[in-house]
Amino acid sequence: MDKLPSQPQDVQSLWITGTCFSEEIPRLSLFSALFFSFQQSSGELSLPVRLPGVMGKEQAKTPVTLYHYVCIRLCSFIATLPPSYFPQLVRKHFSFFGKLR
Repeated sequence: MDKLPSQPQDVQSLWITGTCFSEEIPRLSLFSALFFSFQQSSGELSLPVRLPGVMGKEQAKTPVTLYHYVCIRLCSFIATLPPSYFPQLVRKHFSFFGKLR
């Protein structure tokens, strides 16, 4: 996720939309894969694992839980996306949370 924003637009589009050429095996979009992995990892995310946290404004870096770390990374990635990808992100987000009910 860290390297994707620096890639050309066509590479970003392939990862984010999950589209593929007719001769390729269909693949999940990055959003679908992220939300699916997040859903499948609830046990791991609840473990008392501590990772290096992010540094806030004038605050020291403090350890955070794995869940917190994943959320920070995901939010940071979403913040770097071009606006054209937000409709797909919203659709995947609602389809993910719709399955939890």
